[in-house]
Amino acid sequence: YEFTNFEKIRKGISTYILGTGAFGEVYLARNKLDNKLFAIKQMEKAKLSAMGIKTEQIKHEIQIHMKLIHENITRLYSYHEDDNAYYLIMEYAEKGTLFNLIQNSKGMTEEKAFKYFIQVANAVYFLHNNNLMHRDLKPENCLIDSSDNIKLCDFGWTVECNKNRVTFCGTYEYMAPEIIKELPYNKLIDSWSLGVLLYELIHSYSPFRVNNNKSG
Repeated sequence: YEFTNFEKIRKGISTYILGTGAFGEVYLARNKLDNKLFAIKQMEKAKLSAMGIKTEQIKHEIQIHMKLIHENITRLYSYHEDDNAYYLIMEYAEKGTLFNLIQNSKGMTEEKAFKYFIQVANAVYFLHNNNLMHRDLKPENCLIDSSDNIKLCDFGWTVECNKNRVTFCGTYEYMAPEIIKELPYNKLIDSWSLGVLLYELIHSYSPFRVNNNKSG
């Protein structure tokens, strides 16, 4: 998984972009040694610095994600760093996000919703058994692979469960009351977010509405 072994997939003259975020983009790449496809998450250091994200936080996310080997968690195989950015070499989930699936569908059968929910719950159960809480469960952070299976991703807010936490983080519609009220909380906040996710899978919209989504 040496970074030099990967080449960007082009769409015309442009890089094939899988997604964009506040810190950079995720693009499709091919390993030149075996022609397998991967997703590379590029996080630009200037943007991270402007948002107050420290190097230690990025390294912490990478260290946690590298250890997460589970059938319903996006695999992080390796990473590369240069003067401009961090590059996370990850498993490619070609069917996109659960969020897009919900938005583009006219409703989901209970059987399908149950399948996706159980797979997300399995990933969360694995995290909790390894003394970790995700803290930002939402459809945007659930990818779908070619076999129609969930792959949980984005572990930027993931921390150890060795003590109660007070950090205000996540996405408003999925935040547990303890976070919103700025009270100490533990891994059970993920269970609240799972409940919101289940509702959204069944009804195609969140039970809670806000004027804007903010992570902090």
